[in-house]
Amino acid sequence: MNPSFGRGARTQLINQLLYFDEQSSAFLDDFCPQQGKERVNLEKFIEQYTAVLERLLAQDEVQFMQSLYSKVLIGSSVKVKYDDDGLEETFTIVFPTLTAPDKNYVSFLSPMGRQLLLATSGAVLTIEIPAGSFTVTIEEVKYACSGEFTKTG
Repeated sequence: MNPSFGRGARTQLINQLLYFDEQSSAFLDDFCPQQGKERVNLEKFIEQYTAVLERLLAQDEVQFMQSLYSKVLIGSSVKVKYDDDGLEETFTIVFPTLTAPDKNYVSFLSPMGRQLLLATSGAVLTIEIPAGSFTVTIEEVKYACSGEFTKTG
């Protein structure tokens, strides 16, 4: 395992924690401006995500590196296998400003991104999207160091 990769990933995840701690209100205002149930759910979702990050960052280096290859985080590359036809596809979970459908960069706020975030390698999920639902198996997770937030995307 590459120690510099681990340090870079750790730094990026710490920066995510700091961002959500310091910029939570601005983030929510940008991406869910109306008060109500949706915003409350998003706040809880972000709280859950940051709690997981805090636990991961408290791990020793070996456990931390294992987590980077087993739990879907913002910045993770996720290979899924569609259960209906066996096809595989890889997505990278990113901040909304970095979404790029042509590269399979999926916002963690999108219906698919929200359901993949925090899932674990080997999990079988029924993904609900506006067009319907489908079942996938998470074949592989690896942190791709795509977890930085930018205002401009």
